[in-house]
Amino acid sequence: MVTEAHVELVRAVRDEHRQIDARRGGGSCRDSAVSYLTWASGMLASRFATEQTETDFKAALSDMYQVAGWASHDLGDHAAARHYLTAGLVLAREVNELALIAGGFYRLGRVSIHQGRAQEALRLWQLGQIVAQDSGNLAAVAVLHANSAWAYAMLGAADRVSDSLARAQDELGRVDEGSVPAWARFFLAPADLDGISGVIYGCLASHADHRAHFAPRAIEHAERSYATRGAGEERSRTFDAISVATGYFLDAQPARAATAGHLAVDMALATDSVRAGDRLQAMASLARPYAAHDGVSEVLERVRAFAGR
Repeated sequence: MVTEAHVELVRAVRDEHRQIDARRGGGSCRDSAVSYLTWASGMLASRFATEQTETDFKAALSDMYQVAGWASHDLGDHAAARHYLTAGLVLAREVNELALIAGGFYRLGRVSIHQGRAQEALRLWQLGQIVAQDSGNLAAVAVLHANSAWAYAMLGAADRVSDSLARAQDELGRVDEGSVPAWARFFLAPADLDGISGVIYGCLASHADHRAHFAPRAIEHAERSYATRGAGEERSRTFDAISVATGYFLDAQPARAATAGHLAVDMALATDSVRAGDRLQAMASLARPYAAHDGVSEVLERVRAFAGR
């Protein structure tokens, strides 16, 4: 029989895997998360102590599916990521856990944006916003607005970027921290809005007509995020370092970009994350026009070595 003790166990394992993932990357915990899911999902065929226990168990297991899906995404296994995230969505819908449904749409959209599918990501995040608003969960709404800004940046829509980031900031200012679901707590970290803003402005600056205005803003937000990351945010800090280097390349400052680029590679080497390698490759594509610069050429060589590990 499945009891509340089993529910608490699933929640504890979920939280531990989520923390490991954030510190060391998906490669450090994906296999463990998937193995645990196989065992825990077998309990769905068991009897439950009460109807509430069944609801609680399915909600906790749904979130564990999100952890496995996110770790798979971090490892570049996007098919597996979609599989686990969709399975989590099915469970969340079964028990009408709106916050978890919104989280599923958020993470599915992140898989799409990583693959360069901005319109697809935007549709998923718009669906997530509807669900998050219905749930009354302002943190989830903020996450989805901020990520929508990323899709708009990829499309070169600067006005929509500004509007979405402003909405995210407004929602964050009204959040009751005690009501934030486990999957969205990362966005309460002081650095997180700056971190995604650095990515977004860097993406917007990749459009030539927006470069002069937004490259400095990308640097400002990424450097501030990097400086304010705390313990347990090592992977995010690695992404911040890559964003700083990216911003300096976009701003035509190769010497500073090279210094930041070396730091970014150092941090990526300490993180078991394929996504970090993918972002390094995107940074390197911006570095190549400066390949004659000694420091930049060394960064490019290190990125090539990283990809060949």
